[in-house]
This record gives sequence, C-alpha cells and structure tokens, in this order.
Amino acid sequence: TKSIEQATATNVDQFFSEWVYGAGAPQFEVSYDFDAAAHQVNLTVKQTQKVEGRVGLFNVPVDIEISTPAGRKTSTIQVSQASEVFHLPADSKPLMVVFDAGGKVLKTAKFDKPWQELVYQIKNGSSVPDRADAAKALGDIKDNDQVTAPLGDAALTDAFWGVRREAIL
Repeated sequence: TKSIEQATATNVDQFFSEWVYGAGAPQFEVSYDFDAAAHQVNLTVKQTQKVEGRVGLFNVPVDIEISTPAGRKTSTIQVSQASEVFHLPADSKPLMVVFDAGGKVLKTAKFDKPWQELVYQIKNGSSVPDRADAAKALGDIKDNDQVTAPLGDAALTDAFWGVRREAIL
C-alpha cells in the first residue's frame, strides 16, 4: 500500500480495509422521486448487505446519470451510510436515472423502475452495462406486451452481443 500511496499521493487504507481485507461487496436498494418544485431528483440509496464480521458498510463513489429531454448529466455521489438520500439537479422529470452508470462498482443492486423508463434505457443507455441491466429487468416483466418489441429490437440490433443475449433470455 505504501507504494500506491507514494505513486498516487492518495491514502488507500480505507479502500484496502473494505475491498481487500474485508469481505463481501455492497448490496444496494435504490429508488427515486422527482421534486418538480425544487427541480431535483431525490435518490434514496440503502446498503442492504448483512453487516457482521468482516462485512461492513462500504464507502464508495457511484456515478448517477440523469437523462431529461434537455440532455444527460452525470453526478458522482459518495455512498457511505446504511441509508441516504441524495438530491441531484434535474431540469425536468427524468426519462432515465441510472445508478452506477457504466457499471464500475462491484455490487448487486435492486432498482425498481417503471417499464417505460427501462424501455428508454435499453434504447438510449450510453454504456453496455446500462443497456444490459435494462434488458434483464425488462425480461423479468411478465404480462406486458409493450416490453416485447423493445426487447426484440435490442436482441436484433444492439451493437454488443452481451446486450443482445440478455434481451433474448
């Protein structure tokens, strides 16, 4: 760790404590609502892993992408508590909110979204993990014919084979 600290001028003790010497990985439960009056997304993030022994709460930066008709904006939040609410600016109701945009954090996450948002995400997600997550979530929706066509389109046309595979499964 000393070599890393010298090369980067960054203290890495906490990282090593959580990710190398600790156990497990964070499990997140995520939800949001849009406050039109305040022009913000209120993002609730809970760490749901069982905290015991070498498994603790993680302190991790997470990229949040919010897409509105005016465009996309990515913000980084620092998740460190069992339950937190983050207030992120949004000029209008989001078309899509992505937790851990690009899938950079080792984790499991439950983020229930309306099927319309998942359809938008499978078509417009900027990274493979974001589109694959949407494909998997859409595939879990039963008795809704309106998710079939977007899944079929992704299965046939997505640029990455992994997203096409998720859309088929």
